[in-house]
Amino acid sequence: MKPTVARFVVFAPNWLGDAVMALPAIADVRRAAPDASLTIAARPAIAPLFSMVPGIDDVAVLRPNRLQSDAMRTSLDLAMSHFGKKYDFDFNVNTTETIVCSELVYAAYPQIDFMTKKVLSSFTISPDDIAKLASGDTAAPLELTFFAHDGKKVYVKGEKEEGAKLYRTLVGIEEKYR
Repeated sequence: MKPTVARFVVFAPNWLGDAVMALPAIADVRRAAPDASLTIAARPAIAPLFSMVPGIDDVAVLRPNRLQSDAMRTSLDLAMSHFGKKYDFDFNVNTTETIVCSELVYAAYPQIDFMTKKVLSSFTISPDDIAKLASGDTAAPLELTFFAHDGKKVYVKGEKEEGAKLYRTLVGIEEKYR
């Protein structure tokens, strides 16, 4: 029996050309798991591209909440220190030679208290757990700044809260979307 996955979160490349080049791989994920939810986590400049791609259910942009500029520079330096590392197929946050996308977020923001979980013999952090840190609460470490659902932009920071409520429902923070 083939294992099933209910939800995928793909961390998008940072540059437009790389994002466009990633589209065939994202289409392969959709073909391999047609019934799974497919969410793209992207930086603001390229998020709208993914909101127009058929087969992508959600696009979200999350930012650290209340991070001072010196801490932001430190986080950028930490993230760049992982450039060129091989992919971590063990999804283990305790390794330093290899890295996985959600682990990069974990490593770049040491000031955020991320929840890790033991899966088999490794400690890991899931994209879903990162997404839940954008709860909408003023004390939350991450904030939602852009969200598209089913090919439509439904939230941009400072606009109507309905789209943010939908996001919180979809990631399991709120019980019910109203």
